Amino acid sequence: MSNLVRTWGQPRMRSARLIVGWTMDAGGLGGAVTGHLRNELNTESFAEIEPVDFFALRGVAINNDVVQFPESRFYACPKKNLVIFRSTPPNRCWYR
Repeated sequence: MSNLVRTWGQPRMRSARLIVGWTMDAGGLGGAVTGHLRNELNTESFAEIEPVDFFALRGVAINNDVVQFPESRFYACPKKNLVIFRSTPPNRCWYR
């Protein structure tokens, strides 16, 4: 439980705004919006939530014999003072 978030960078921002997008919401809108913003704003990922405690095994997908784990990643756009969080909705522990 101590290593829930893995970071590999620390963007320099002050009072940044956060946009959250679930990739499996109604119509896929959250994933589409966060994907578009990531591309248009040229964001860089800097952290992710480890999937082990938040996703049950049924959250794992297999496509073309490749296992794909759910993703919960943070992206930064320091120029716009913006953080984007894009994630598969967790199966459990929503409030952690």
